[in-house]
Amino acid sequence: AFAARRVEAEGRVAEPGEGRVRQRFSFRAGSCERNEGTACRAREGSPAPGANPPGMMGSRLLPLSLALGAVLADAAGVHRVAFYLVLLAIPGAAAAAFIGAGDALEGKGAWLRGISTTLALTLLVLGSAVRENAPRGAAVPSLAVSAVVAAIVVYGLPALAWVLEPFLPRPRVRTVAVRAASHL
Repeated sequence: AFAARRVEAEGRVAEPGEGRVRQRFSFRAGSCERNEGTACRAREGSPAPGANPPGMMGSRLLPLSLALGAVLADAAGVHRVAFYLVLLAIPGAAAAAFIGAGDALEGKGAWLRGISTTLALTLLVLGSAVRENAPRGAAVPSLAVSAVVAAIVVYGLPALAWVLEPFLPRPRVRTVAVRAASHL
């Protein structure tokens, strides 16, 4: 069946980049390949480092639009469609929460986005669980609808903070004259 192959005792493990398999796309926007030297160069066809192409950005719009669709489907009386829309919003909300939390932990100053996307994910999971555990043919539990509406509101918090930012009071910076100490 299988032919036996000789195993070399002196065989070695390939170092990174020595194998035939190469990743076609990077997992991070703006990643670089190492050239022969130590300089980092962008790959051909890839965006410049720091660029954020449409396929690689973490968007909160997908789960937000699906949650809005679920609320509209509930209002129209199509509760099963609303359940599936909330269920479809969860993976997008999880991706947005992971990206938001990662950005916050990397020190990019995105604490509000990280907290809001994580809270919205929690609310969407709660709404989906309550909706699924409701008896068939009964009215949709108000907690399920309220959780989805609350997730929509929470997704809007970073936008609200951005709009209100010019009106927030800023701490005054005081300039203090420093006298040079005389040495005796």
